[in-house]
Amino acid sequence: MISLRRSVRPVAGYVTWLAIAALSWWALKTAPLGRMWAEVRGIHPAAILALAVLNLLILWLFGVRWWLVLRAGERRISSLKLAVYRLAAFGISYFTPGTQFGGEPLQIYLLNRRDGVPTAEAIASVGVDKLVELMVNFAFLVIGVAAMVKLGFFAGAVGNGALAGAALLAAMPMVYGAALCFGVAPAGWASGLLGRLVRHDAMARLALHVGDAEGQVTALCRRKPWGMAAVLAFAGGLWLLLVGEYRLMTWALGLRMSLAQVVAALATARLAFLFPLPGGLGALEAGQVLAMKVLGFDPAMGLSISLLIRARDVTFGLAGLWLGKSLAGDQRTSE
Repeated sequence: MISLRRSVRPVAGYVTWLAIAALSWWALKTAPLGRMWAEVRGIHPAAILALAVLNLLILWLFGVRWWLVLRAGERRISSLKLAVYRLAAFGISYFTPGTQFGGEPLQIYLLNRRDGVPTAEAIASVGVDKLVELMVNFAFLVIGVAAMVKLGFFAGAVGNGALAGAALLAAMPMVYGAALCFGVAPAGWASGLLGRLVRHDAMARLALHVGDAEGQVTALCRRKPWGMAAVLAFAGGLWLLLVGEYRLMTWALGLRMSLAQVVAALATARLAFLFPLPGGLGALEAGQVLAMKVLGFDPAMGLSISLLIRARDVTFGLAGLWLGKSLAGDQRTSE
């Protein structure tokens, strides 16, 4: 088994870097760097400042969403502190291969060690925040794919298949959330079964924590249904700001796009981050170039938008890694 893992890892690494190289090559071939750089240089400094301020606001509002989850459970922790914890977790998620997961254990750890929140409660709050995020993200993807179908991104039955796939993806977190609210604990049952099969102390503790966390989510749904509804509504409203941020980027580059075009292009960017590539590297650039080409704009605009997105995410990601190292190194529990 060990030798199999050792042989699979290098192959997976080669495939990942081959995919990144192929996607990047196509994007650069279709939209040369010279044209992209000319577009980016033309952005007015005031637009850059507006984008920076808007992104800091959005970052804080992500902390507010988590604050609402904890407040429903009668925990009072600063939304600014929670935004910092989320930024630290983002640094891990962004730079590791996968679909924007990986930093959640750090959120749980920081909440437990620095704020004294019991492990099961910390897992429950992070889990609810992530579940709500998945619900609204995938719901937006359904809207985005519908806009892509309308604007001719897909041919014939492919569009219907893409829309059905997006709807199925959106249904998964919603079904799981509904199951928890009705007292069904799928993850607790699965981890418990795995614990019985593996028979290891660490696995048994994990199964216990996951089961307790799902039980707390069930209790929260029943005790504070309107609080949970407020979290979901807030998350939906936050997506309006994300659409506005993308529109501001296109406006800064001199693009005048309809709302349907903005939604379709943004959905293409979000789909890129579902690829098992670190930071969607290559997939984001190729997707944005393709989106601009389909929508009838200069493909170089796609690279320009990708550069703005990449600059934002790398800046936040590096800041998050630094914060995570600092916060995890200081194990003093905050009052």
